[in-house]
Amino acid sequence: MEEHRKKKKRTDKSVALRYFITVFLPVWVLGCLILWLWFYSDLQNSRRSLEINTAHTLDLQKENIVLNFVSLISDLKFLSGMVELSGFCEQPDTSIKDQLANKLLVFLKAKGVYDRISVIDTSGKEFVSADYSNGLARITPDDHLHERSKEYYFQEALRMEPNEIYVSPFDLKIEHGKIQEPFEPMIRFGTPLSNRKGEKKGIIIANYYGKELNQCLDKIISGQIGDFMFLNRNGYWLKGRDREEEWGFMFEEKTDQTFRNVFPKEWQRISQDDRGQLTTSNGYFSFLTVFPLRGIQDRIDLNNERVIFSNLLAQDSYYWKLVAQVPTDALAGLSNQISARFRFIFLVMTFSLLASYVFLVFAQQYRRRNVSLELEKSKMDQILDYGERVRTITNLNMLIDFIIKQASLILESERCSLMLLDDETGELSIRGAIGLHNDIIQKSKLTLGEGIAGLVAEEGKPLLVEVIDEDKRIGRGNAPYYRSKSFLSVPIKLDHKLIGVVNVTDKIDKRNPIYTELDLKILLAIVRQAAVAIENAQLSKELKYLTITDPLTHLYNYRHLMESLAYEIKRFKRFGRPLCLLIMDVDDFKAYNDTFGQAEGNVLLRKIGQVMTENLREVDIICRYAGDEFVVILPDTDIGKVKAIAEKIRNAVEKAEFKKSVTVSIGVAKGFKDMNRHDLILKADAALHKAKKDGKNRVFCQD
Repeated sequence: MEEHRKKKKRTDKSVALRYFITVFLPVWVLGCLILWLWFYSDLQNSRRSLEINTAHTLDLQKENIVLNFVSLISDLKFLSGMVELSGFCEQPDTSIKDQLANKLLVFLKAKGVYDRISVIDTSGKEFVSADYSNGLARITPDDHLHERSKEYYFQEALRMEPNEIYVSPFDLKIEHGKIQEPFEPMIRFGTPLSNRKGEKKGIIIANYYGKELNQCLDKIISGQIGDFMFLNRNGYWLKGRDREEEWGFMFEEKTDQTFRNVFPKEWQRISQDDRGQLTTSNGYFSFLTVFPLRGIQDRIDLNNERVIFSNLLAQDSYYWKLVAQVPTDALAGLSNQISARFRFIFLVMTFSLLASYVFLVFAQQYRRRNVSLELEKSKMDQILDYGERVRTITNLNMLIDFIIKQASLILESERCSLMLLDDETGELSIRGAIGLHNDIIQKSKLTLGEGIAGLVAEEGKPLLVEVIDEDKRIGRGNAPYYRSKSFLSVPIKLDHKLIGVVNVTDKIDKRNPIYTELDLKILLAIVRQAAVAIENAQLSKELKYLTITDPLTHLYNYRHLMESLAYEIKRFKRFGRPLCLLIMDVDDFKAYNDTFGQAEGNVLLRKIGQVMTENLREVDIICRYAGDEFVVILPDTDIGKVKAIAEKIRNAVEKAEFKKSVTVSIGVAKGFKDMNRHDLILKADAALHKAKKDGKNRVFCQD
């Protein structure tokens, strides 16, 4: 019995040893080999991830700079066109000066990125100037307008042709020969102004806040490893590792304080190549060259007008360098973190018989990490493309449709809606949506604090909900018309001003229906650019309204009349639909003015404009032609109906209450074959003269 027990014991030991040798040891050896390969691969992958993230961050910074320049050049072209159309280049006077000043104020307040906009005549004297500081815009009084003839930017901009653009170096603001403190980084954009004959009458200069550019770059690098630097072509820091390094070229005592002196070996490579990566004893460096003037024409819509820069400022010689540095100790720390993690895994695997399971778990983790990296890269490319296109859309409705379409596409969602805040009512309403029924859209109006979108708008903070039924912040279940229990809601804000809210729900991928923090970051990136684009679209609409409206009567002005008449004549000739033109003149208006004064005359003109608006259709185009003359374009209306309309207006004016009885004479003409704008206006004007000649207070029609 004792011998049997000893034999069995030996057999058990033999089986255990054999099992250990044949199963555990090979698995352990295989696991050790796989672990070593995994460690090496993860180290390489982490380094590659660092390189990709750094390169993408530099790309984002570059794209931000270029898009800023696109916006700035567009603003300058818009401003120069506005100044030239205002009459400054033809016959500047006080009324033009006041009108220009008010438009500049509107522009400065809306943009908030310019320090000053000045219109300067050819002698160097400021004609009108407006400043913006600490959220306030003001017009410079006449006695504070400066003489700018000796300023380098005035001299260089005035030498240029009218269609050329001047861009100054990126430096610090200097006033009266002294650098302003605290430092104010500045880039000046300018272009000559010319009259209809092409003669230069002055220049317009816009001073861009350089700190806005640096702040945008800071936001992009938030949370990134290492130091991100912004250099000029000579290696001086425009944005350094600390403030003491910056703007060395502006101070005599700091002229040797450059990146190229601190990192001479690295600068040799960075200064020669447009982009690249290198590792030296100082750490890992990634760099990128930014040519902000290159390719402007392809990114900006100026009605086919070429963007030309001064010969003094070649597109390929105006550039900056973006540089990212990860110091050696940071690289070592990254490696040590990975080593420590895998040493722990090695110890766990050594004392575990589940080496294969550990391998599968980490293999899945590795695969997931690569998939996540590729997904993030793909999403980043989509966001870059979205950011490029969203700034080119100025029509608000088209812009909203584009934003929600791109948001649902990038986030792979079935439903997306964009709500805008009505400043007058304080309500949020859906302006665009994908995947929602029309009845839901029409009924969806929320006050601040009401519902999920109202709560997000009131608090101004984004909301990520994984499961609505379990989220205590919401306190209610999901709506029946939503399939998913997870959603995102993000406020659209610009400089702390609430514009609206974007809501996204119902992921297309039913296996992973829950939104993640990455999804939230992507939507925040989309919304940040959407806020700027929506604000620009609304501003564009407001400024366009100002350029086509008569300031006294709030009717359309002469410019809009001529544009609309040309369009309606084209429709008349193409489709054969009737077209009529009505010209109305106030009888004895000069005598009324002489008796009661110009102020009462203006009241009379405004009231007549109101009478016309009340007695005409929305499709009719009512314009103040000149002085006391009004013109109405009546599309798709025959001469008989127009005569009745004219009589209605005449009677309404005759019955209106003024300082004394007022009448009008009206001439009507209908469109005819082979006419142009001049012909139709002359025909209607002849009818008006006939009405005057026949005794006034009557309507005469020219068939």
